[in-house]
Amino acid sequence: MPQTADQARVDQIRWYHELDFGRGVRTRTSHENPEGVRQVWRFIEEHLARLPLRGATVLDIGAWDGYWSFFAERHGAAHVLATDDATQRWADQGGIRLAKELLGSRVEIREDVPVYELAGLGRTFDVVLCLGVHYHLWDPLFALTQIRHCCHPGTLVVVEGELAWAGMQPFEARYFASAWQECVLSAPLLERFLRLAYLRVDEQVWMHPVVAGEAAAAPRIDRSLLVCRPFAGTNPLYTYRPHFGLHRYDERFGSDGPVQRRAHLQGIDAPAPVTAGDTFTVRVEVTNTGSHPWRALCPEPPEARLDGPGRVARHGLDYDAAFLAGPIRPGGSANESVAVYRRFIETEHQEGTVTLGAQLWSADGQTQIAQDYGRGFLGHDLAPGATTAVTLRLLAPTTPGRYVLRVDPVCEYVAWFAHAGSAPLDVPLTVV
Repeated sequence: MPQTADQARVDQIRWYHELDFGRGVRTRTSHENPEGVRQVWRFIEEHLARLPLRGATVLDIGAWDGYWSFFAERHGAAHVLATDDATQRWADQGGIRLAKELLGSRVEIREDVPVYELAGLGRTFDVVLCLGVHYHLWDPLFALTQIRHCCHPGTLVVVEGELAWAGMQPFEARYFASAWQECVLSAPLLERFLRLAYLRVDEQVWMHPVVAGEAAAAPRIDRSLLVCRPFAGTNPLYTYRPHFGLHRYDERFGSDGPVQRRAHLQGIDAPAPVTAGDTFTVRVEVTNTGSHPWRALCPEPPEARLDGPGRVARHGLDYDAAFLAGPIRPGGSANESVAVYRRFIETEHQEGTVTLGAQLWSADGQTQIAQDYGRGFLGHDLAPGATTAVTLRLLAPTTPGRYVLRVDPVCEYVAWFAHAGSAPLDVPLTVV
């Protein structure tokens, strides 16, 4: 019978995955813990089924027997490329090709492409699958940089594997002399590696419930799946030009040369004497005289988006809580709520956006009283040579006297423009 002959061909190969070819023909896993790996497959399948695979181009890294390549094809993928390095595994090289034949599949197979050479493909994909791979690598960071080069702006990257959620330092990696596992990363370290590769985590799920706050002397390891997206722009993890071709994704180090941060500032409305502890506004005209566009924190004029006093409704930023919640006194700021703004920048991934920062200085301009005194927001992105007006809403110090309000653009989490040689605007401020 034909199925008997096909099963005999299947049985001649040592398989890792279990594939069902129909007509009673199946593979049998050679893994020492069959039920354990079946649980892993069910965990991954549950989350991959939610991805927009229909009509997508898919790259499956470390495809092995092709289990996830054929999964993507069954779920409507328009084209699937299954890559692997046949010299770095115990599975028989013919497994995926026999599976393709028996399934009548159109999956493209390349078993001569190590994860460290993915950029050489010169192709980008809608979905990239890196499942059960990163803990087999001596250099997972470099592998992630190669994955980044296979992304277009809308790509989804799925990274899955064994990860430590307790019992290790936040940014620790441990390496082993093991035939099946080279390293284990802490969860924060993997996320840091992803950010270094210009990949941002959208979602992370664990195979088993993680007990928050549980201490452990030894690493607590579980399977974790992360869904990521590529990003471009200013990556605050890099002060200098990144290697491995990543500079092309950072506006500071692109082919147009390093970013020159320059601005021309001119006061429109100078504040009259203000009452101690009251709020007041300053209006400034700002021109981008630098080399690159400025990315605005807020895409619409702040006046159009205020929902109650000072709340930027579109982004969920409460300006009052960030900058107007505590008194400003000479010698230091009691406004600890600036942390609200910093958390907003971090959680909304707004590093590298440009705002108009206000600092409070003594009247002689020698002593800084408050560095993060306030912010003014661009109403839109600002191209080189373009000019716009920005309104800053600020809280007057509680102590009457004369001060200097220093206005300077700031690339959030990267640099104040004055540090790059741009001239700030000093506005006299009298508090009564």
